[in-house]
Amino acid sequence: MHLLAQSKINGKFDSRIPNLKQIQNLIDEVVLKDITGWEQHIIDSGYLSEAIVKTVNEKLQNKKPESQAFKTVIGIITGLANRNEWGSKTKIYKKLTSLLEIKDEQLQKLAPILDETIDQTVLQESFKK
Repeated sequence: MHLLAQSKINGKFDSRIPNLKQIQNLIDEVVLKDITGWEQHIIDSGYLSEAIVKTVNEKLQNKKPESQAFKTVIGIITGLANRNEWGSKTKIYKKLTSLLEIKDEQLQKLAPILDETIDQTVLQESFKK
């Protein structure tokens, strides 16, 4: 995984690598079974195959994301964006921010109230201790 990431030429894997497709398929098969366990390895290596990018995008677009998978995907994107592996930081952070925005009007009205209530509850709990 680390070696493949280092073998990129102009953003593409070096086609001279023997059995490149099979190696990529093996890595993708293992990594995509449990992407949450491979988050740091993906970030450290900078390895991004089409399958990993597709999976990350699918998990971002999921209307009902699993919290750990969503956290992992955000970690991968921000980790690789900070290394300029994923593309323009500005575009990436704008996209992530838009995904985190509350779009429902009722929830938008409720969010500040909930924030205030949560803040007050946390404050009261800290005074009790």
